[in-house]
Amino acid sequence: MARTIKGVTIECVQGDITRQEGFDAVVNAANAELRPGGGVSGAIHRAAGPGLAEECRPLAPIKPGQAVITSAHKLPNRFVIHCLGPVYGVDKPSDRLLAGRSTGTDIRSPLIAKTLGLTQNPLL
Repeated sequence: MARTIKGVTIECVQGDITRQEGFDAVVNAANAELRPGGGVSGAIHRAAGPGLAEECRPLAPIKPGQAVITSAHKLPNRFVIHCLGPVYGVDKPSDRLLAGRSTGTDIRSPLIAKTLGLTQNPLL
């Protein structure tokens, strides 16, 4: 399924996230320390190789709602966007964190948009 919003195409694809060719970036549901974990994060780190964890180390920790971007290493993409989502009912204020208010390092960040080659973030 693909949608184009203000000139940017967003596509949802079902499959192995570590084998998604033709995309500039994949998004990692990261933990605060940006360490390899289980699930999607672990799969991304295993496929990307140890260089990803090394690159993540100085960027941690991140807070709920924040994101950082790294190179993709051995993945078939240019970047990995590591996002830490809030735990509803634990992280406060959960309603604002879940709504994604821009803090400069969240997933709508102009810095991340610029890194991905977007002149402006049309999704804001």
